[in-house]
Amino acid sequence: APATPATPPAASAQVDKRTDSATTSLAQSYRERLYQNPQSLAEVVNVSAVREGAALLGYRVNPGKDQEQFTKLGFQAGDLVTSVNGISLDNLANTMVLYNAMRDAGEVVFELQREDQTLTLSVNLDSGATE
Repeated sequence: APATPATPPAASAQVDKRTDSATTSLAQSYRERLYQNPQSLAEVVNVSAVREGAALLGYRVNPGKDQEQFTKLGFQAGDLVTSVNGISLDNLANTMVLYNAMRDAGEVVFELQREDQTLTLSVNLDSGATE
C-alpha cells in the first residue's frame, strides 16, 4: 500500500501590518538603527542561523529585551525567517544583497515558518503610505 503522509501540509497564512501606523513607525526606527548601529538591534531581537546538515534553512528570531515591540511587528518567539522581500535566506551571500535592498524598501515582506505553518508577514516602511 502507498504510504500516506503523517501530517498534511499546512496552509499558508498572512499577517498584514502595513496599515498599522504604530508598526510602521517602529519598523522605520529599526531600519534606522540597522544602518546607524547594526549591533543595537541585538537589544530588540535575537537571531540565530538554523541549519539542516550543511544547508542553511533561515534564521530563528526571538525577542530581545522588549518582547512587546517584537510582538507588535507581528513576530512570535521561535519564528524561522526563510526570506525577506523575495531574497532567500538559505545563502549567506544574500545577506549583503538584503542589507542593500532594505535601505530604500517601502515595505518588508517576511516569509517564515511558525510551528508547522508557512506565514507571510508584511510591514510598511514608508510613512507616506499609512495616511
